[in-house]
Amino acid sequence: MKLASGFFVVNLLDDPTYTPGSVDNVRRYDREHCLVQEYRPVSQYGLACTQSDGTMHTCILLAGGGASRVHEHSAVIVNGSCFVGVGDMLCSLSLPNLDLKWATKVDTATCFGVYYCPQQDCLLSHGECEIARVSLSGEIQWSASGRDIFSEGFRIVGGQVEAVDFYNSVYHIDIVTGRSELIRA
Repeated sequence: MKLASGFFVVNLLDDPTYTPGSVDNVRRYDREHCLVQEYRPVSQYGLACTQSDGTMHTCILLAGGGASRVHEHSAVIVNGSCFVGVGDMLCSLSLPNLDLKWATKVDTATCFGVYYCPQQDCLLSHGECEIARVSLSGEIQWSASGRDIFSEGFRIVGGQVEAVDFYNSVYHIDIVTGRSELIRA
């Protein structure tokens, strides 16, 4: 996945064979950001930020929770920060150095994707079990769950999130208040 913003290009990739601290890794990173302490990392994303002058900074994010893979909604760039949903976490990295600014657990299982909502200047986390509104400083402002996992759809429609669970039940969640309404069971 490639994101461009101003003078930076950020490349994000899965690196499942990476072993923390090993000298035998295929790829090397400037820094490791381990977001899990109790268990072995399940999701591992490598990032490279290239500046317009060719200078490159790299890091790897090591996360727990449910396994996630890089896709078009794995990361967004807002105001000089790269926000990445990996495993059960949402984290903020400074650009161009990729220093970890914060990491917040946003779902009890897996963060499927992260979206920027410019009208409210916030992030929305599409989690497996919860949809969450997160401030740009990493605070969960509200979280909403459904009867089952949100595996069948997620989109932003006007001022609300439309999320579809495993049984095709449709929920509308107000982005400002977090109030959730079951539209179709």
